[in-house]
Amino acid sequence: KVVFNSTFEGEFINPLLHFSENRMYFKYVWEPSVYAVPIQKTLEITSASLLQTTFMLKCQPPFSINAEKFTLMPGKTVTVDVDFDPGLRTDRVSGPTHNRLQIIHLDHPQRDNVDLVGEVCFPNLKLDTTEMDFGCILNDTSKKMYLNMTNVSEMATAYQWDFIIEELPGGIPIVKEEDEKQEKKKRRKKKGADKDENAQKVEPPPINEIFDILPLSGVLQPGETETVEFTYNAVPGFRSEVLASCAVEGGPEYEVNLKGEGSLIEYGLSSHEIEFTEVVFNESSASEFYVENKG
Repeated sequence: KVVFNSTFEGEFINPLLHFSENRMYFKYVWEPSVYAVPIQKTLEITSASLLQTTFMLKCQPPFSINAEKFTLMPGKTVTVDVDFDPGLRTDRVSGPTHNRLQIIHLDHPQRDNVDLVGEVCFPNLKLDTTEMDFGCILNDTSKKMYLNMTNVSEMATAYQWDFIIEELPGGIPIVKEEDEKQEKKKRRKKKGADKDENAQKVEPPPINEIFDILPLSGVLQPGETETVEFTYNAVPGFRSEVLASCAVEGGPEYEVNLKGEGSLIEYGLSSHEIEFTEVVFNESSASEFYVENKG
C-alpha cells in the first residue's frame, strides 16, 4: 500500500547575456610621421538571466581587454574596453585580422563569442613578377624587360628602387671546359705561373653598370599602375645575378631577382671537308655534317 507520493519539479536556467555588438570592427590607416597607437572600443554586456552569472573573457593579440572576470546580477550591465593594436602587424602588409572574444561561463558549459575584425591599411604595391631572367645575350649588348606594379592601397605610395649588394657585386666568371684545360696547362708551367693566375682574375664592373632600373623612384596614386624598365648590359665572360629591392615608405620591401649572362656566338663544324669520291653522272650521292652551337 502506497503511503505517500512526492512530485519533484526543477527548472534549468542557462546563463543569458546580451551584447551591444556581435561584431566589433577596427580600422587603422597609416599616416606619415604618425605613430601607430591602439584603437579602443567599448562593449556593453547585459545579463538577461534570472540568476547571477559569472564569466571570463579571453582574446588573442593583436586584440586585448581591460578585464577578464565579471559577475553580473540579473538585468545589470558591465562595460568592457576592447583594444586593437595595429603596431603588432610588423610585416606592414594590408589586410584584416580575424579573432574572437570568447565568453566562458564558470560552472557551465555554454560558450558565447563576439567576432573581432581588425583591418590595417599600409602603402602596398602589387608586382606582376618577382624574377627577371634576361637569359644569355651577345657580349657588349643590352636587353630590356618590363615589370608592372600597381598601388593596391588606399593612399598615395612613394617607392625607391635599389640593389642589394652581396659578396659578388658584379657577377661570377663563366668558365668553359676549354678554358679549364688551358688553365691546367698554364699551372703546369713553372715559369710565369703566378703571372698567368693573376691574369685570370678579372674584376666585374659595378652592379649599376650591369643592371639599370627606370624609374628609380616615384609616387603612385591609389589604383595607379606604372611600368618599370629593367636593362641588362652583358659583360664579357660574366654571369650576373643581383636582388633589386623596392622600398615603400611606410610599407614593406619588395624584391625582384635579376640575372643575365653575356657570351660570344661560337659554333663548330663536325667536318671541314666533304669527299664524294667518284659519282656516276646520272646518280646522286649524299653526305652529312653537323653544326654545333658552342656558345
